[in-house]
Amino acid sequence: MTAPKRTKEEQKQIALDNHIANEKIHSLVVKIISWKAGIRNGDQTKYMGKVTPEEWKEYKKHIIKISTSESPERVLDKLKKTEQSIQDNNGFMDRDA
Repeated sequence: MTAPKRTKEEQKQIALDNHIANEKIHSLVVKIISWKAGIRNGDQTKYMGKVTPEEWKEYKKHIIKISTSESPERVLDKLKKTEQSIQDNNGFMDRDA
């Protein structure tokens, strides 16, 4: 079964939606990496804000989805270490871990 033909407008909208989704996840990944590394420049953390429970859940889902070359156990271990680093750097909003 082949995919239905799309109009140019539909193709543009799909491309725009994909671009927006990619920008969103990129921003989230940068935020996570910054908190993991302990970047604490006052202005930077005000701009970024702390990691919300929803963002952490989205990040974990994304990392698990894209991690195809490592074992699931190794990916989960890395996520656990990242989470601990963010906690150590006080990067999470109040949440139920």
